[in-house]
Amino acid sequence: MTTDELWQEFPIKRIEPVDGLAVTAAVWKEAHDYHRQQQRFHLLLSHGPGIVAGLNVVASDPPDSTLYILPGMAVDPNGETIVVTQPVAYDVGSAYGFLYLLLSYEQSRPRAGGSRDAQEPEPLYIHAEFGIEVRPTLPDTPCVEL
Repeated sequence: MTTDELWQEFPIKRIEPVDGLAVTAAVWKEAHDYHRQQQRFHLLLSHGPGIVAGLNVVASDPPDSTLYILPGMAVDPNGETIVVTQPVAYDVGSAYGFLYLLLSYEQSRPRAGGSRDAQEPEPLYIHAEFGIEVRPTLPDTPCVEL
């Protein structure tokens, strides 16, 4: 994302709560999107994209085609926070030569949490996720090089 594109996304208005305001799903989403955008801008403009902490990459011992990515946090070029909470094994398979190990932000489709009484409607949750890939060139999509 270019700086010009970034400025076009900067939130310039937010919802003002008042007594009697009908908090619909659309109003709730808009209010939370404002805060998510503010956080993304803070991360990008104050800190920049890249690895924040951890995310060390370790080769398997004895050597084979498996790499281990240790827990950590990164910010992608769109300002999305990527968190790896547990070590992840990644098999590069038969790929060889100069390769990029890339971490990208992903999120699940909305799904029920599964922890409520079945008689009440369950809220839907979007889970922050990540993708890992190895490739010989950098993609046009936002990612963090490990």
